[in-house]
This record gives sequence, C-alpha cells and structure tokens, in this order.
Amino acid sequence: MSGLDRLGELFVLGFRGLTLPAWLREFADAHGLGGVVLFDYDVATHTRARNISDPRQLQQLCSELASLAARPLICVDQEGGRVRRLREECGFQPYPAAAEFNAWSDREKLSCTQRSFAEMQALGLHYNLAPVIDINSNPDNPDIGRQQRAWSACVQEIEHNIQLVGQVARAVNLGLCAKHFPGIGGSTVNSHDEVMDLTLNDAQLELFYRWARDLHGEALLLSHGYVRQWDTARPVSISPPVVARLRTRCPAVLLITDDLQMQGVRQRFSAEDVIANAVQAGVDLLLFGNNLLQEEECSFQWVDGVRAMLEDNVQLQARVSASLARTATRKDRFYSS
Repeated sequence: MSGLDRLGELFVLGFRGLTLPAWLREFADAHGLGGVVLFDYDVATHTRARNISDPRQLQQLCSELASLAARPLICVDQEGGRVRRLREECGFQPYPAAAEFNAWSDREKLSCTQRSFAEMQALGLHYNLAPVIDINSNPDNPDIGRQQRAWSACVQEIEHNIQLVGQVARAVNLGLCAKHFPGIGGSTVNSHDEVMDLTLNDAQLELFYRWARDLHGEALLLSHGYVRQWDTARPVSISPPVVARLRTRCPAVLLITDDLQMQGVRQRFSAEDVIANAVQAGVDLLLFGNNLLQEEECSFQWVDGVRAMLEDNVQLQARVSASLARTATRKDRFYSS
C-alpha cells in the first residue's frame, strides 16, 4: 500500500479491554494505525481495569499491540497525582501531582522520575502524554489549578522541571508530549465539559515553542480552547490558521489533538467535522479515546471520509503525507530500541 492508502495512521484510538480487541486489529490491518491511548478507568462503566490492571498484564498488552504490522505508538497519560493511569495500588511506580513534585528537591525529583520513566519504557509504552507545562496563572482553574496538574506560576520553575524530566526521558528513550497548547492554566472552565476561551500569554507560548522541539519525542498536544484573535470559528485543536502559525515555529514537531470526544469541542462539532478541520489544518494525530464516547466502529467510516477529502486535492495529499512522515519517524525511533 502507498502511504495515502494507510490513513488510519492519522488516528490515535482508545479501546475497551485488557487485550487487543478484534475491531482494532481489523482497523490496523486494513488502514494502518497511528497510535493507541490506554486508560485505567472506564468512564461508561465507572470501573477500573479498562486497559490496565497490573504491570504484567500491561506489558503483555503492549507486546500484543507492538506486534501489529502498523507499529502503533502506545500512549498513556502519566502526569502524576490525579492524572495517572499507572497507579501504585496496582503495582506501578508512584508519581506525585505536579504541584507536589515542584516542591521536592532535585534529587527526589530525579529519583522518582527515573524509576517511573524506566518502568514505562520497560513495559512497552512509547509516549507519556505529559508534561503539563501550562503556567498556573489561575489556581481556581477546575481542570489544572485545582487538580494540582501544573508545576508552578513561575516560568523559571517550569523550565527547570522540564529540563529535569526531559533528560530522564531521553536517557530511557521514552517520548514526552508537552501540553496543553497554547496554555490553559488561566482558563475558568474545563474543556471536558464546556467551551473554553483562552487569553494569550507570550511567556507561555515561548515555553511551548521551545520545549516542544527539545523534549524527547518532539510532540505537542493541542487544546480545545478558543483563541479568538487567531480563529473565531474553531478551537486551537482543529484550526487551520492556528496550526499554520504553529508550523512556522515548530515545523517538525508531532502535533496531537486533545481527545476529540471532549464536550468542549463536540458541543459544536460532529466527529466528521472535527476530523475534516484537523486534517485540513495538518494536525498529525487525531486522538479519539473511545472512553467518553463509544465510537469504535465509526473509525472505519472516518477513514473513508478522509480518503474522500483527499481525492483530487493535491495540496491536502501533500499535507497528509507530511503528517504520516512525522509519525513514521517516531515509530522508527521507538520501535528500533
């Protein structure tokens, strides 16, 4: 198959089960697969062990996923604290919330990060969808400040922590993904539930521009926030003018959407609309966690929709080819180790 025949490479998909489900294998074999995202908690059933029960099971699942010809990037959110899919009560290494981590000594930070990142790499994970490098400019932010997901309100402290976790990730060959561009620490609502408007902060933008290029894995997660001076109609995650602007600063960075099932984006756009806008923008990986909504079977139709978009559109074909190449570069890196 040619690269443009494998349009499943544009998607990072979630799934239910402790083993590889048949539908996902079928999708990957037919269309390729950019990546998968693993969760410990299942939103629909309100139970744990959605994909992760203990280290041995997770290692087996990662091995099964890695055996697919598509070589999906295996991703997990292990920020620490509230947002951690690998929990110590299940036998995994502990990792604290960002605000707690920031108060530790460098020795404590390095020791904890080395144990956690080495474990993740040994289990077969390729990307930790972290760190959060949002400036904690609103401590009452319901999704960031109140949850202790941000390191600090101080840019210098944030950079110090980025350097520290970055050197550990590079040493063990674990990819990191900085989030949530262009910075949601000052927002007043949670984009899981509501439409979120953002105010730009030059210091925050520079953090993303610099560290998205320098962190191991060179990846950046796009938020669902609206920046009205950039695009009045679409959130950052699916905005062609925003992505075009970002590409001037970070041409080789892997751009990943936040979960495209979150209500902050799905209140206004259907799945087909978010896919069309994101692909036209040149986003590299479209993330559908299939946890907030169960849309597994729709993924086959989504690929057909992208293929129809590309027909006779040479410019868009070139943009998609560039996205596929950026993803392939990461696969080569993490599957060669």
